[in-house]
Amino acid sequence: MFSLLILTSLGCDLQFQDTTTTVFDGQPVQLTKDGSRKSDPTWSPDGSLIAYSALGNGTNLLRMSLEGEDLDKVGRVEDGIGDSKFDISLDGGFRIVYQSTLRGHLWVTDLQGGSEFKLTPNRPAAREPDWSPNGQEVAFSAPGSGSLNIYVIPASGGTATQVTNQDGQDTNPTWSPDGNRIAFQSQRDGNSRIWIADLEADTLIHFTPDSVESGSPDWSPDGSKIAYQASRNDTTAIWITSLADSISKKLTDHTGLAINPAWSPDGTKIAYRSSNGIEISSLDGDVLFQIDTNQSFPTWLPDGNSLVKLDHVSYANIRLFSLSDSLIIPVTQPVDRQFDLSPAWYPDSRKLVFVRRNPELFSGQTLWTKSILGGEARPLIGEPNRDGIEFDPAVSPDGKWLVY
Repeated sequence: MFSLLILTSLGCDLQFQDTTTTVFDGQPVQLTKDGSRKSDPTWSPDGSLIAYSALGNGTNLLRMSLEGEDLDKVGRVEDGIGDSKFDISLDGGFRIVYQSTLRGHLWVTDLQGGSEFKLTPNRPAAREPDWSPNGQEVAFSAPGSGSLNIYVIPASGGTATQVTNQDGQDTNPTWSPDGNRIAFQSQRDGNSRIWIADLEADTLIHFTPDSVESGSPDWSPDGSKIAYQASRNDTTAIWITSLADSISKKLTDHTGLAINPAWSPDGTKIAYRSSNGIEISSLDGDVLFQIDTNQSFPTWLPDGNSLVKLDHVSYANIRLFSLSDSLIIPVTQPVDRQFDLSPAWYPDSRKLVFVRRNPELFSGQTLWTKSILGGEARPLIGEPNRDGIEFDPAVSPDGKWLVY
């Protein structure tokens, strides 16, 4: 009688398979489901724990001034926020809603407290979230009945309400400042147009003319205008249209690309993605600032003087899976660009030796030890070797020798 520990290739989670047929009926049982990629699983000598290395992706949110300086870290999300839209609540609570590139669904994270939860458990393909002005709801787009539709869900979670239900693709929802309307991009007739859903009257309004390919709407802070991207003659520019008189004004004069406009909180500037990075323009069309970043969706902070810049990082830390209670226990903490790999047990099942690749020593890696009961990790042999590469540790059965 023996058991197998399997690392699946799909999703890179740990699975356990007992070779008898009395407990698991010969089928693998998935142990971990947290979305990170796993490697190097190994049993503790007493058979109660499994140590493994978990590769994670995180995103640091940095406050960037209009001069392009990184001032400080706003917060961190233990996930990779890809090149997609995310939104920060403006109701006083520092929360972020985003689409997880690794786990799917929309997630809400408290940047100050660090807590998070899955907002859309029943809609893994939900995307393009937008907070309501009062922070109580989130609008998003998601597949439904063969098309993409607009939905609204309570920001605390619950049942999503479907706002649109038409053939075609409805995307990029954005709330009006009074919270009564949602502008969105629609391809109902095969061409991209901007529509407005009036939530109180339960009506849909065709906002941009059929002669213009348009999308990515964003309301001005006073709700009187909408900025959007429009394509004509092989160029895509930012336009502003007044809701009162339908007068439109072209804001940008690029020969190439200008997309994804975002009004500043005071309504005096508009940030957008251009061929040069993120640019910020006055309402007269003068380019005030240019930020060299590959971020597609500019996101303002409430102070109106800075934007969020994303810093994508990766790491690997050592974790334990307890077979007695199915708990996942971190042994080492996630540190940006630090990789803890290849754990090996000491015979007493209370101590591990592992490989650490430090962020400042990316070309070298050394052996470290750590008690699973607590305390700090320490290098096995004096100071970390800055030049050598140590790997594949194994402890002798009596615990007196280490080979690597």
